[in-house]
Amino acid sequence: MEKLKVLIIEDEWVVAKDIQVCLESYGYAICGIAATCKAALAMAAADQPDLALVDIILQEDECGIATAEELQKHYDLPIVFLTAFSTPEIMERAKKTAPAGYLLKPFRDKELITTIELALHKHQLLATIQKAKQDWEQTFDAMPDMVAIIDDQFRITRLNRTMADRLHVNPDEVIGRHCYQVIHGSDQPPADCPHTAMLANGRAHSMEMEEKTLAGHFQFIAAPIKDVDGRSNGSVHIIRDISERKQAEQQQKKSQAMLQAVIDGVTDAVTVIGIDYRILLANRISRAVHGDASLAVLPEFCYQHLHEQGSPCTGTEHPCPMQEVLRLKTPVTTIHHHPAKNGKLCPVELIASPLLDDEDNLVGIIEVGRDISERLRLEKERREMEIRLFQQQKDDSITTLAGGIAHDFNNTLTAVLGNAELAQMKTEPHGECGQHLQLIINAAQHMAHLTSQLLAYAKGGKYRTEFLHLNEIIAETMALAYKGKASGNKVISNLAADLGPVQADASQIRQMLVNIFNNAFESMIKEPGVLTVRSMNVVHDLAFETTMGRRCPAGEYVRITVSDTGTGVPDDLRQKIFEPFFSTKFIGRGLGLAAASGIANNHGGCILLDPAVAGMGATFQILLPRAKEVARPQPARRVKPGVLDILVVDDSREILDLLQTMLVAHKFTVTTCDNGPAALEFIRGGAPCDLVILDVQMPTMSGSEVYAKLKQLRPGIRILVNSGYDQESALADIDLEKDDRFLRKPFRFAEILLHISQMTARNTDHDKNDD
Repeated sequence: MEKLKVLIIEDEWVVAKDIQVCLESYGYAICGIAATCKAALAMAAADQPDLALVDIILQEDECGIATAEELQKHYDLPIVFLTAFSTPEIMERAKKTAPAGYLLKPFRDKELITTIELALHKHQLLATIQKAKQDWEQTFDAMPDMVAIIDDQFRITRLNRTMADRLHVNPDEVIGRHCYQVIHGSDQPPADCPHTAMLANGRAHSMEMEEKTLAGHFQFIAAPIKDVDGRSNGSVHIIRDISERKQAEQQQKKSQAMLQAVIDGVTDAVTVIGIDYRILLANRISRAVHGDASLAVLPEFCYQHLHEQGSPCTGTEHPCPMQEVLRLKTPVTTIHHHPAKNGKLCPVELIASPLLDDEDNLVGIIEVGRDISERLRLEKERREMEIRLFQQQKDDSITTLAGGIAHDFNNTLTAVLGNAELAQMKTEPHGECGQHLQLIINAAQHMAHLTSQLLAYAKGGKYRTEFLHLNEIIAETMALAYKGKASGNKVISNLAADLGPVQADASQIRQMLVNIFNNAFESMIKEPGVLTVRSMNVVHDLAFETTMGRRCPAGEYVRITVSDTGTGVPDDLRQKIFEPFFSTKFIGRGLGLAAASGIANNHGGCILLDPAVAGMGATFQILLPRAKEVARPQPARRVKPGVLDILVVDDSREILDLLQTMLVAHKFTVTTCDNGPAALEFIRGGAPCDLVILDVQMPTMSGSEVYAKLKQLRPGIRILVNSGYDQESALADIDLEKDDRFLRKPFRFAEILLHISQMTARNTDHDKNDD
């Protein structure tokens, strides 16, 4: 076995010879002893060593580190530094050469041998790792797919040659950039980004899309890269060109679409059925047999689709077209009864023709079905249309009536009520005449209430809208109704704290709620029960139909659910309870629920009645469109607005804009400066300033210097110092006065307000005394 060769670079001959003797005794060969860099390079060129022992300080102040750098530049060998002393500067420079080891003189033979063996082993490991790295990189770059490594911040950390060439970029230029910028040319990931989905659940995801920057269709695959704890911190992003496959698929789709378009043009139902009863193709009319012409996935077998049964037709009720064609080998005509979308059976004439392959083998049938109940269906639709028209005409008549009442009847009631009250003012309240006048007033108010109820049904009574938070109104009206009619009943409320606002007429909303609550309490007169009221925010993704057949659009709603344990609403009365003048109570006027429904409708909402459940009472859902009102932040402690001039000093424009917007919203006078000199110039100009919000870390002039000069220019000025560092580090150069405060970023605005309140407490108290 060939001995390992060591080059000794040491200017002290005795030390070098001692090292030589030691190494040779352990089986190493010495290829030379050099005292200078030049000699060392010459010896290495003549007999390339496996390792070099290099003294850091050579003769005539020549540096062994430079010698090591030259050896590493020309030869791949490990370096072990020898030194009698070391300084931080020398050690720092030595580290840059990535030596395999250090030995501090004097050292023992075993220390020397151990260090050399470890250095050689380390060098061998590094060589193995480097070889594996090269093999991996060659494999990575040889992949025909575009491959990139992307971290959890969507930054590219590596990409292969295929991707670089396809993107026409230098790999080093895109490292660290966001993948969606480089690949898609956008400022955010695409909607179905597999990397986004992978980060969400830690599983591999893929998507297909056309990418214009790459001029083709591609499959994007994101496979997770996980750390030792199993958390996904990035992905292997594979981009595979599927343009040819997509072109073939598109051509196939075009051919299939052409065939589909041809049979869709047929006005009868066309269904192609295989010999095993499987549906191979169906046109638009066939797909609409059960009411959905856009049905994308049909049942697998014809008897499932056309007859809604689990096995082929037996032929006892009517001949099966497939069995007849198999038997006769000719077209057949038969009459079937297929389930229609209304749940009934409709007569269908079926004409089935043999479907043959290229060798004239029977492989299925082409079945054409014609619905001979079309005339009946049209008549049914006409009757339904007449009913809807009648309902619309009835509603229009009531609306016209309500409009006339609102104008004429209310005018008359106003005169009656007003004159009665005038007369009452001139009479003895407890006298006989005064009592009769009070009866007139009560009757007039009762009639006015009836009028408003009818008007609410017809027009909703929406006169003056404002942003309302319904929880307070719910609690108020529920208490009012409970006080009047809820003796012995229990009330449970669960109102969402984050309930969104609505834009509505407050008085009409109160009227609507009172009517609903009263109806619930009246249903529990015979046996006291429980009234449950809930409120919450809901989103309807699709338009929906109300109990009265009205359609409400999709969108965000505030939902109030009112449930009682009363008598409930029978199914045969569900369509009538919201009609005016319909009541199940002997003394009822039939306007309460009608008016409530009208108010909800006129506010863009509706009232729904949940399906009846025996013994469970009734549940009404009130839906009102959620308004887009921006909630105003509430400070932790209120500072009197308009009494403070505040200077904000920060080099971050985002923070300046944020604080200015918030403080101005609280009626403070705010001036912003993005550097220290500008702030000092502002103060020198004599502008009013009660408080300064000062950032510590700023360019041009540090926050500590600005703080000191502000105190010189205006002694006693209050300063709220803030920093992203901890208080001790941030205030290391600042002697913070007792009236000043420190606030660490990030902070809540409530904290800012609290500090302002505390720092200006005396001023605030003085203002209160002035008030």
